[in-house]
Amino acid sequence: MSIEDKQKDLELDHWAGIIPVKKTYGPPIPDAFMKSKAGIPQHILDFIKEG
Repeated sequence: MSIEDKQKDLELDHWAGIIPVKKTYGPPIPDAFMKSKAGIPQHILDFIKEG
């Protein structure tokens, strides 16, 4: 990762840097109003696992 800073910016008296951001998925949460008690489809479980 490369960031271009102007020399005058590097001389300022404050913190500078980057904060990395990660994409994560939590466990699926079924809709509370769903009448069916169907399980979570395998393709969704695979998506979460691979994510």
